[in-house]
Amino acid sequence: MKGHEDLIDALAIVKQRIPGVKCVFVGGPWGNAQHYFEQVQAYARHKVGDACVFWGYVMMFLHFIRSSIWLYIRLIQKMLGGG
Repeated sequence: MKGHEDLIDALAIVKQRIPGVKCVFVGGPWGNAQHYFEQVQAYARHKVGDACVFWGYVMMFLHFIRSSIWLYIRLIQKMLGGG
């Protein structure tokens, strides 16, 4: 047990105050944990609907971070009157 359900329960509480909140799970099942992974996904759908996003393995996450950093740099440049 890694506490995924606890995080999802906490997200349900946060979602009451911040309806658009999202929680991103990065990674996937290891070894023979596919059944547990599917149980966590089902639990998340039941408790918080689409507020939990399951991205899969780290390479997808690294692509997102790289894209996000570029976006934040552009936003900061615009806020400072450049670019």
